[in-house]
Amino acid sequence: MKKCFIFFLFQNLFQLLFAQEKLTLQQAIETGLKNNYSIIIAKNESEIANNNATLGNAGALPQINLGLTQNNSVTDTKQKYSTGAEVNKTGATSNSINAFAALDWTIFDGFKMFAAYNKLKELNALGELQARQVIENTVSEIISAYFDIVKQNALLTVIDTARKISEVKLNIAKTKFNIGSSSKVEYLQAQVDMNAEISSYKKQQIAIDASKVNLNKFLARDVSLEYDVVDSIETNFNPAYEDLKSKTFKENSSLQIAQKNITISGLTIREFQAQRFPVISLNGDYSYSKSTSQANFVLENRTNGFNYGFTATYNLFNGFTLNKKIKNAKLDLENSTINFNAVQSEINAELLIAFKTFQNNLELLQMEESNGKLAKENVDLSLERFKVGTIDELQLKEAQQSFTEAQNRLVNARYDTKIAETGLKKLAGELLK
Repeated sequence: MKKCFIFFLFQNLFQLLFAQEKLTLQQAIETGLKNNYSIIIAKNESEIANNNATLGNAGALPQINLGLTQNNSVTDTKQKYSTGAEVNKTGATSNSINAFAALDWTIFDGFKMFAAYNKLKELNALGELQARQVIENTVSEIISAYFDIVKQNALLTVIDTARKISEVKLNIAKTKFNIGSSSKVEYLQAQVDMNAEISSYKKQQIAIDASKVNLNKFLARDVSLEYDVVDSIETNFNPAYEDLKSKTFKENSSLQIAQKNITISGLTIREFQAQRFPVISLNGDYSYSKSTSQANFVLENRTNGFNYGFTATYNLFNGFTLNKKIKNAKLDLENSTINFNAVQSEINAELLIAFKTFQNNLELLQMEESNGKLAKENVDLSLERFKVGTIDELQLKEAQQSFTEAQNRLVNARYDTKIAETGLKKLAGELLK
């Protein structure tokens, strides 16, 4: 008994002397948004889509190329001409230099470039939505992991309360045994019950440590980092179903992604249809060329000047490839529309189930709060009656067990209600607000 008392005394003193940093939910979310690997990757992919959404990538801007070529040679030359002239040179050098600047600009392609540019912008918007979805999922996981620690701490408090009751039972049983008013069996059973509570306490501490490691993982920080969290779970969310349904249709990221895919599929069709029109390009270049040779009659040759014009091309037949591409793109649009309807139906079902679950959890929480008060009053009364000997150890144990079960249900009800609330906010697109 003294060993148990000393154990808990030193444990409490240690906690007081080495108080850990308290991590709030808001701080946890901010840390996760900054460090979480999935979020960082999603943001980078979104930035790539943003970088790609340019007129140049859509083919609407001109291309300008510069070129420079320089050649040198050393040759031995021996030439005889019909006129009788001869050229006989050893180690004759020659060199040439060619430089150019060329412009090529497509000014009409059946408006394909505009469809491509709009598609790139929609892909950028899609990337932002996908990044938002990853962030929502991660924040939801952080909230769940955070309040799991709060729940595990609350369960530890329940176990500690049960341990204190067992400690009282042990003291009374020991006193009765020492004065000879009860058998050693009752004293030994009280010791067994006390040891069982201590064992449960240690196991629960292990569960708390595991929950803290899990949250550190989501926050992408040192998994061994120690900290404390808040000691309560509060729920102040109780919206009307129709309001949630309206917000979900407008703000749900999965629905918005499905809708964006419909838009992108439509622009893909426009890109292919544009290939039925001719392509007109403007082109021009400036060139400079100079060559010298010691072995030729022309010792130096130099030219420079401008070239300009336009090119018009029109495909008359490509083996019906374009028709197949357009047909497939229309099928893809049909699939995107079907997928949107499927996602909408699924989200509506999830919302209704989540709302009913949340409402049931709220009702259950109210009931468990009432049960918790009754169980607390009952165990306190039973403990007092046990002290004066009006009830036996078995009756007190039943009251203690009822109290523990009621408190455990209350803790789990609070956690389940918070998780249901988080799920509703996520569906309605309000989790990040």
